[in-house]
Formats: sequence, C-alpha cells, structure tokens
Amino acid sequence: MNLKKENTKVYDVYEAEDDSKLLLDCVLKDFSDIVDADVCEVGVGSGFVIFNFAKECLKKGNYNNYFGCDINLDAINSTLDKFEKIEGKFNLDLRQGNLLDVFAKDKKKFDLIFFNTPYLPCEDGENYDDLSLKDKAIYGGKKGYEIIVEFILQIDLYLKDFGVVLILVSSLSNLDYIKEVLMKNSFSFEIVSKQGQFFEELFVLRIWKSHVFKLLEKKEVKNLVYFAHGKHSIVLSGMYKGKRVVVKHASKKYIGRELLYFDKLDGEDFLPKIYFRGEDYIVMEKFEGKRIDKFLLEAGVDDTLKVLKLILDICFRLDKLGINKTEMCNPYKHIFVEEDLKIKMIDYERCLFGDFPKNATQFLQYLKKNTSLLRKKGIELDYEKIHEMGKRYSKNREVFDLKEIIKV
Repeated sequence: MNLKKENTKVYDVYEAEDDSKLLLDCVLKDFSDIVDADVCEVGVGSGFVIFNFAKECLKKGNYNNYFGCDINLDAINSTLDKFEKIEGKFNLDLRQGNLLDVFAKDKKKFDLIFFNTPYLPCEDGENYDDLSLKDKAIYGGKKGYEIIVEFILQIDLYLKDFGVVLILVSSLSNLDYIKEVLMKNSFSFEIVSKQGQFFEELFVLRIWKSHVFKLLEKKEVKNLVYFAHGKHSIVLSGMYKGKRVVVKHASKKYIGRELLYFDKLDGEDFLPKIYFRGEDYIVMEKFEGKRIDKFLLEAGVDDTLKVLKLILDICFRLDKLGINKTEMCNPYKHIFVEEDLKIKMIDYERCLFGDFPKNATQFLQYLKKNTSLLRKKGIELDYEKIHEMGKRYSKNREVFDLKEIIKV
C-alpha cells in the first residue's frame, strides 16, 4: 500500500555515510540521463540516494517514476520528507516491507534498481532477528550476505529484461560467494567502483540478466566459477570436455573487438585456443603457466633472458602487423610463461590498429620498471642503449636484439 508521511520529524534511520555517497556517485554517473523509467531503491534509509538522484534527474528535465521500500517506517517518512522539497513533475511510490516483495501484487518490474545492502556480519552471539530496525540496515545476517542473497533471488521477478541493478557490498560480506550466487542465477555483473575503508573495502556491482550461463551449460561447459574481471568484462573458469577453460563474457561491442584481433592474429602461437564463441562470449583454453611478474621473481638468469627475448620478438611481430596491444608497458596480467617457456598472451579487446604501434618500446619501459629485480639476477640494463634503440626503432622500425641493451 502507499503510505502517507506522519507528523514526526525525528527519524530513527541509517544516515548517509561513505557507502551511501559511493552508491549515489555510481547511480548518477551512469543513469542521471534516464527518462520515463521506473526507478526503485531497496532500503531507502534516510532517502539520501533516491532523493538526490531524483533531484539531479529533474534538474536535467528528466521525468521518471520513483519507487522505494524499507522495513523501517521511519525510513519511509524520512524519504517522503525529502521529496516534499523537490519541485518538478515526478511520481513517487514508497512502501513499507521486506525487499522487492512489497511490489509483488502489482507484478511491478523496474528499469533501474539500486540497493545499499546491509552487509556486516552479526557480532558474535548476536541474533539477527533480535536486532532493531535501524541495526538491520547495517547487518545482513550471521555471515553478512544473507539479506543480499535473498535480494538476488528476487531480482529476476522485478527487473525488466534490459534493466540494471546496482548494489553496494563489502569485502566483509564474502564477495566471492555473492558472485557465485549471481552466476548460478544467470546474472552478468561487473565491479564499477570500489573504495578502501579502515577495515574493509566497498564495492559497487552492476548486475543485469544474462543468457550466457544457461547457454554454456547446454554446450557442456561445467563447474563455472568466477575467476576475474576486467574493465569491460567478467572472466569465468570451468571445464569443457576434460579441458580447463576460461570464458570471457562482455557486451557484443567488446567481444566483437577481441575476436577481430584474434582473427587478424590467427596462427600466432601466443594466442589462446578458442573452442567456441558467441556474440558476447568466448570459450578458450586456460593458460596454466606463471604470470610474467611471478616468473621474473622466480626464474634464473638463462630462462629470464630467453623469455624476455621471446616477448620482445612477439612485440616486433605485433608492431609489424600494425596492432598496438596497449598494456605492454605494464603487462603483468596479460603475459603468461608456460613450463616449456612458451609465451602466451591474453586480452585483446583494448588493441588498436595504427601505423606506428609501440609494443616493443612499451616493453622496454616495462623492463626499466623492473631494473632492481633484474639487477638482483645479475642482469644490468644499458639505459643509453635502450634510449638509442628505442628512438631508432620508433623512427625506422629497425629491429634490435635484446643482447644490445643488457649487460650480464
């Protein structure tokens, strides 16, 4: 039911802190231009996030329908109080109750849902059911994620097919488990912002419906678990016909870009093998070797020199093909060294075609950053030669040998 504000002016609610401000920043950044949308905040609290979001939208002349819910009646009244100060056309529907189920009778679906979740685990000996309504805005259950999981299990019923959810969670509420629950319920997600605190780290997750997980199951990709995330994608690991694989999942735009460079580089031995692919995913072999940063820490002199030469040769080949792999000045996440010292490289969605790619000269910068580490192995870089070779290479693409820039 719709509620009318009571006369009380003192509200026993969770007031906005750094977490509320972080969530508001993310909502404003991506959605303040939304128009004619059904927008819902779960757990409105003091009303800080939804009020400021609505105010910004109205300032831009954007009309939306605003919905909200909270188990605490004071939170409803506090939010109503704030909205009374807004001038402009909008629709507001606030309801007292637990999570999205307060909209069940209306079969309501939303374009945008955001939720500053109660994410702290209960203190030792504390029973969640005995907490005050204000404390339930902070504590999410015995392990900190129970309310979050309950919310995730509701999303599919209340989110439009192309809708988006933003939730704020904490490192204290078992982020990896939350990611697993999202995947098992066929949601894609990415971390859009994070902020360090004194004793925790806060994360804002963007969530949307995905067909990929069910599709992969049908294609015999099993044991899928969250592996990593990039700026524009999430990466899962699993098994496919007895082989370890990674699944990269992103929008058609970024998967399409990555596949463009895979096709251009077809036949190169540093590429991962692709087992199959779709418009918004790639299933490919999982490299079992060491990342380049770990390899450099552990390898002996001879193996280090051999690997550095192989990587430099790959950089020359990329440059010759006119492909700039933009991470080469800091490729610690992108280069793997297998046991047989073969080099493998991942992530091509940020590549660029150009007349003067800089892979080789960027890799020289990476070597310079690791001067002290290489020195401990007895490998000394000749800075004068590096500058000379880099300058000459940039000018006329004159390939050089690693031996010309190091002293052992």
